Amino acid sequence: IDDDDHVFVFVPHRLVWDGGSVDLLINELSVIYQAQLSGVPHDLPELTVTHGDYAEWYLNWLASTQFEDQLSFWKKRFADAPPPRALRTDMPRGAGMTGQGSTHWMAVDGALTRQLRSVARSHEVTLNMLALGVFALLLSSVADARSLVVATPVRSRQFPEVETVMGLFGNLLPLPVEVDPRQTLGEFVQYLKHQLVSAMDNQQVPFERFAGEPEFSGRAKGDGLYQVLFSFEDARERSLAIGPLRHRQLPVSQRGATEDLGLWLTEAPDGLEGGLTYNADIYRRETAAALRNRYVELLQRVAEHPKDTLAALVAAGTSPDAVYLRHLSRSQTAEPAAGAREERAAGVAAETSPPAVLVSAQLQLAQIWAAVLKIKLSDMRPSDNFFDLGGDPLLAMRVIQLAERASGFRTAPPRYVFENLGQLASRDAASALGEARSGGGGARLKDAAGRTLLGRMFSGWGKAVRSNS
Repeated sequence: IDDDDHVFVFVPHRLVWDGGSVDLLINELSVIYQAQLSGVPHDLPELTVTHGDYAEWYLNWLASTQFEDQLSFWKKRFADAPPPRALRTDMPRGAGMTGQGSTHWMAVDGALTRQLRSVARSHEVTLNMLALGVFALLLSSVADARSLVVATPVRSRQFPEVETVMGLFGNLLPLPVEVDPRQTLGEFVQYLKHQLVSAMDNQQVPFERFAGEPEFSGRAKGDGLYQVLFSFEDARERSLAIGPLRHRQLPVSQRGATEDLGLWLTEAPDGLEGGLTYNADIYRRETAAALRNRYVELLQRVAEHPKDTLAALVAAGTSPDAVYLRHLSRSQTAEPAAGAREERAAGVAAETSPPAVLVSAQLQLAQIWAAVLKIKLSDMRPSDNFFDLGGDPLLAMRVIQLAERASGFRTAPPRYVFENLGQLASRDAASALGEARSGGGGARLKDAAGRTLLGRMFSGWGKAVRSNS
């Protein structure tokens, strides 16, 4: 992008790569790059084993009695668990699913994250386990269901020899979870800890083998082996530099969904970041946004009332999101009606209720969004957020450039994280009027320090996401 402003795009195939390999790549790049600059050989130790060695061992393990023992563990666990039913949806599940989906991003600030870590420590569990428990509690309360299965990815690097090997080691574990509203939070997370630890002791059975076993085939063809996905990654120790170069990883939205609902969380030094991904064939954006908001609400309640019962924690109170989500409960007989959506619109923040018709200033910006995101203009509303529609920092850079050419002034990049189409358009129109009256020119592509638009945007992105709760 410039002499001191670069984007490095690395796209490995998921068949040969997992999340744990990312840190290895960054660390090795840093060591090798610094050695190249210094003109000396790098000091990375030689690998004692390769991924090929692991693959050969794994194939032999799949034919061993240890594999049979672990598979027996999973068969017994699912035999003892009551069969869960699929969560209710906004739209009926069709035969030809398109795979379309989107993500509602979220962030939990450092203060609340520290409170949650303290609560987890008081109950002798990890923050990962606590966050998983709150997600299960959310879905159980929304669906009015005592049983559900949550799938969670694991590293599966159980041998010291493979800790420094890049490749595919990860696996997906389906966790049957029972939620009893009479339990206290401490009792529930202790139960969840036992479930998760025992599953981790039997994590080497590949998820794909479950569906082929007679005990699981019926579930796989019906409601599936799991209803939702939960992922938690601790990135607090992740390197922030490659040699002398500072870097930041950019979240790039995938406009699709492989699960009905999935929650992805990363623990960074300044708090939790993540997103709730949803299948757009069966869930509305409003429902996914309400689930995201309600999850953050429950995290706050857990931090403030760590000794309450589950029933007390999920009490709706005045939460408009909890009220809106009642249409997903099995105790309700009707599908979500227009009246329920209107009730939510009346009870939530004003940005969710502008009229659907785009006015002139909004239309100009919406046309640019539609062209960059490759979506229909008719599908956009003033309440839409660029990132919720499938945008990401790279696409936002393009939008800002096009908008500047069309209007003569530049929108501050962090606003695209927080503001919707209507808010952006109204403020930009006011800015343009102010510029015209004062005779001032539009903002230039480079600021006084000479930093590029991409550099400014990326430096502001991490701060903007982490501070948005």
